[in-house]
Amino acid sequence: MKNVYRIIDANINRAMEGLRVIEEIARFHLEDPGFTRTIKDFRARFKAATSRIPKEKLLAARASLSDVGGKLYTAPESKRSKIEEIFYANIKRSEESMRVLEEFSKLIDPAFGRYFKTIRFDLYEIEKRMGRKLLLDFGLYVITDPSRNPIKTIREAGKAGVRIVQLRDKSSNKTAFIRTAQKARQVTRKLGMRLIINDHIDIAKKIGADGVHIGSEDQDIKYARKALGSGKIIGVSASTPSEARRAERDGADYIGFGPVFRSAIKPSVKPLGINKLAKIVKSVNIPVVALGGINNSNIDQVIKYTGQVAVISAVLGERDMKKAALRLIESIGEDGVD
Repeated sequence: MKNVYRIIDANINRAMEGLRVIEEIARFHLEDPGFTRTIKDFRARFKAATSRIPKEKLLAARASLSDVGGKLYTAPESKRSKIEEIFYANIKRSEESMRVLEEFSKLIDPAFGRYFKTIRFDLYEIEKRMGRKLLLDFGLYVITDPSRNPIKTIREAGKAGVRIVQLRDKSSNKTAFIRTAQKARQVTRKLGMRLIINDHIDIAKKIGADGVHIGSEDQDIKYARKALGSGKIIGVSASTPSEARRAERDGADYIGFGPVFRSAIKPSVKPLGINKLAKIVKSVNIPVVALGGINNSNIDQVIKYTGQVAVISAVLGERDMKKAALRLIESIGEDGVD
């Protein structure tokens, strides 16, 4: 039984370590009190359960210095390029440990097996919910313009650390748009960026985009979800709290609100203003992406209410797009790529 206790001891430690990393992501990266409390409570439940296994037997079985796996360090372990990778590596580590504990703890007491299975499934639900939150925590959101080389825009934004870009083109024919979208998909995959297609649900599906941004009509939202599936991002434009709430009910993942300020892209459209942005943010439980006329001179007004900011001219209108994106990312309070 000594080796059984050794396996149990190693997997208790592995699970607790993974859970601590996940809690730190919830607390310091997402700054989400709900997820932070959920993970903290989960760790407490897990600790209480494992405390019923005799500690002296676990310690007596431990052989850290002679463990054949102690010095193994695989290539995937040695590299992380974004927070999501850290999250998934550690939540999978914890889930796998729960499965090992479920099997081997039965040799001590069958009741342990049932318990570890229950909390393993609870952890799957945390993975789903928190993973979704991380997916939508993108900070600066760059929207392309067909007149300003969309592929170059995406490359420069990606070099700065922008995590999401929307391919928007109201003028090209569909064939040309598909060609550009396919190139954009290749570049965003290489740079680890999420690609959103404006309006064209069919093109988003065809090229394997990460999602689509559409209007507030409920049928479009429902069709987009059915066409793209549950794993894709659906952004919806809304200018009033009632439109935003309806979009959320119909399955939108985020709301696009604007123009907040007068925009060079749509100079004739009256800005909706900061006060309406604040009302929209309060009206829904999904992220609100502010857009329209936002730049370094006014972004501070916006990030009082949302850390999700979309820009066009503030990046595309600058000679050095990477540098412009970096300044905006820093203003939002995120880390770019120097």
